[in-house]
Amino acid sequence: MARDWNGLLAYTTVKCVKIRNWKLGAIHYFFQFAIFCYVVIYAVLYERGFMYKEQIIGGSLTLNSKAPSAGAESSYCCGADVGCPVANDTSRLPCAYWDEYQAEYPPSQSKEIAVTTRATVTRQTTLAECTYQSWDETCVWTEGASAAQFVDRAEGYTIRIRHGVRGQVVNKQGVNTGKNAMSGSLIDPNDPTTSILSWPNNNSPLPGQSSDDRTGDIIPLSDILAAVDVNLDAMYLDEDGGLSNMRYDGINIVISVLYEMEGIAGSTLKYTYIPRLLDNLEYKIEETQLLGAPNVRDVLNRHCVRLIFIQTGVIGTFDFTALLITLVTALGLLAVANTLTNLVMTKLLEQKDLYNWHTTEVTEDVDKVLQLPQEEFDARMKMVKMQMQQGKGSFFALDPDNNHLQKPTETEKTPLIGGDESVYHSQEASA
Repeated sequence: MARDWNGLLAYTTVKCVKIRNWKLGAIHYFFQFAIFCYVVIYAVLYERGFMYKEQIIGGSLTLNSKAPSAGAESSYCCGADVGCPVANDTSRLPCAYWDEYQAEYPPSQSKEIAVTTRATVTRQTTLAECTYQSWDETCVWTEGASAAQFVDRAEGYTIRIRHGVRGQVVNKQGVNTGKNAMSGSLIDPNDPTTSILSWPNNNSPLPGQSSDDRTGDIIPLSDILAAVDVNLDAMYLDEDGGLSNMRYDGINIVISVLYEMEGIAGSTLKYTYIPRLLDNLEYKIEETQLLGAPNVRDVLNRHCVRLIFIQTGVIGTFDFTALLITLVTALGLLAVANTLTNLVMTKLLEQKDLYNWHTTEVTEDVDKVLQLPQEEFDARMKMVKMQMQQGKGSFFALDPDNNHLQKPTETEKTPLIGGDESVYHSQEASA
């Protein structure tokens, strides 16, 4: 018996219905165009869907400060006033001018820096016979006089930031020093379009900085405070119910260093400083200074403006697999255009019944077929197989004698089972 290769290797495909209605066509093409714009403009170009991307989880970042030059005493200082300081008054204290080595503590840290705004100095002593060699439990420190003071012109300190990143898998790097330094900016976190400072720029460089050969970014502390909308002298109720201010208590500011690729190809990097204030969290740190003899020391209770830097961002390089995944996803989204158009056509339009009649084929009631006597059921199944061989649901059937398509004779069509007028068979086929 010869094999029916046409049957074994038959190709199954989808039969389409062409709806001749320009409004539906316009809706369909609109959805396709919107998906095309999303895929090509947003996913592929803007989001760089053709790249393998690597998350930046850290890098090198070093910090140091510089004190402002000497000048007139700040308004929050009261050293020349009689009766200063006033008890329980945290708005005005005697001031001292500290250089960067005194105000910055701990000095020259990586990823964070603290500039002192207020310090309370307490003198402590212990027994004279207590030396490093003879220290024991009897050497108890006794607190003596203490004095609180503000650091004069604290907002005038400048912070120099030198940083860089590189990928572990992606072979790209960027630094903010040297002749090929990255471009960068300090922005207002409440308005990302507002740039407070930018590098490089056409303005006169800050001290120690050149637009030709950068030695890092130098940012006045006052600009960082303005970016997070902080006034160190603004009064508020502290946790004990008394009046205080941020200069007295200290604050924490988290600064994200966000690295981004420039251009569609992303061949160079840029960065953005985004500062944000940690609300309701003061910052203090204590330092001990020995005064010559081991039995005398000063304890400095420092309250500072603390800056915490976090490096983050994404870098990438061209990857064919990533592009292929993006395009395959796009093909899946194109099917959404058909689904949305069909939903509008069959559920929302006034002519939805007509469109349903053209696009939906209803079978006979299967439950009624299963309830037929066995002999009639077998006859119906034989007829269904004949219809499948001759072309189900078509006005043209395959003529087995001459193996070409022919139109059946115009015979009266009757339902397979009464009650469902939508499914018919030819009397000629059942004869």
